[in-house]
Amino acid sequence: MDEDQKQWHLDRKVPIALIITIAVQTGGIIWWASDVNARVAQLERQAVAAGPQSERIIRLETQIEAIREGIAEIKVLIRRDRSETR
Repeated sequence: MDEDQKQWHLDRKVPIALIITIAVQTGGIIWWASDVNARVAQLERQAVAAGPQSERIIRLETQIEAIREGIAEIKVLIRRDRSETR
């Protein structure tokens, strides 16, 4: 093979529509990838903002559990008091 035949070159046999189609698809892929990147960045920001909220929720759940235990103890004392007064 000649050196000219080994090198890549654009032949006039390649239709312009194919070149335009490939260019449009490439542009679409780049646009899609940038949109995905923006969405991921937004989700990361939301996750960072939600971090302190999850800690607050854990503390609240612990406090609610302590309140439930306290209420259960009060109920037992009330029942005990009612049964002793009868």
